[in-house]
Amino acid sequence: MNWWCLVSISHSVSISSTQIILGGLLFYWIYISYKHKDFSLGRDPLMIALGVMFITGLISVIAGPYKLRAAEGITNYWIFLYLFAGIYYIKDTATLKRIYYCAALGGAIISVTGLYQTLVAGEFRAEGFYSHPLTFANVLTILITMNAVLILRKGWNDKKELAYLMVTVLLMFAAVLASGSRMPILTLAAIFPVIAVATLRWKGLALSIIVLAAGVVAIYFSPSMKQRFIWSLSQDLSDGMTSFGNRLELWKASWEMFKDRPLFGVGYKNFSKVVRDYLTQDVYSVAHAHNAYIQHIVLHGIVGFASLLAFLGLIIKRVFGVVNRSPYHFASLFILAAFLICGLTENTLSDSEVAMFCMFLVGSAIGSGERNETSH
Repeated sequence: MNWWCLVSISHSVSISSTQIILGGLLFYWIYISYKHKDFSLGRDPLMIALGVMFITGLISVIAGPYKLRAAEGITNYWIFLYLFAGIYYIKDTATLKRIYYCAALGGAIISVTGLYQTLVAGEFRAEGFYSHPLTFANVLTILITMNAVLILRKGWNDKKELAYLMVTVLLMFAAVLASGSRMPILTLAAIFPVIAVATLRWKGLALSIIVLAAGVVAIYFSPSMKQRFIWSLSQDLSDGMTSFGNRLELWKASWEMFKDRPLFGVGYKNFSKVVRDYLTQDVYSVAHAHNAYIQHIVLHGIVGFASLLAFLGLIIKRVFGVVNRSPYHFASLFILAAFLICGLTENTLSDSEVAMFCMFLVGSAIGSGERNETSH
């Protein structure tokens, strides 16, 4: 087990260690860059795009209310630097494979923890080492997607590796069910058929039907997931104290907030304080907008949202540039897709555990893939 394997596992088991590691990697890059007078990474279009995002965030702080509160959160942009840790440090496909396999191991570890919480400790929803079941499930959704690609596109060399991928993906799926989180399940239901058909053509469609049917059966026998899906069907969407009603009320309030401050938004970390003035009824949570994209445009306005789209667009372009290098590089496209889809009902862009893991996995694919391309 090498250093990068430990870095990969740390994303699942310890957010504090993960951030400390990022700080160490950043300082080492500064040292090496200064020593060799090579600041090429700082001129990378992606790094420039992230810098623009940071600047638009600062502008939203200056233009918005509660400036001190907003300024406290602006440093959260640093979690995206894990993208560049992968781009700068990961230089070959063998290391990328090791990172992905160790990520699956970390996923299995937190899955066992989550299953223990529900099956033994009697908790209703699993959350592993995280602070919320949805964060737990979003991380596992990224890893399940990764494993699915590696299994179907033969990102394994022998039956032992295949068995490893199969066992870990089943453990992680069971843990997602135990989390009672609906959007991750729907994300997997949307992504898996695309992976299967892209890989196996018509056979992939048949496999998708079988897997989706098995997933429905699994949901039926999962008490927390079954209850939450049934509860979803019976919810009054006009009631802000329900899950869906809460989201709809926040989205309507967000629209009104955006109309009042369309250019630069209300400023980082100000959502929960400002949104209260726009609510038409009580809701059970105002922590964030429960949609990463609505959250960003409300906080940073059109200017900030445009910078986010540019940043994500450049990542997608770079991923497409390496996607055919290997099954592991192909997996990075769907890892990113799972992350972005989960953001439709959760604030994944600011959820440091989810965002850092995704950025590291995707950045590692970009770094190793682009180096392979230049070496050919």
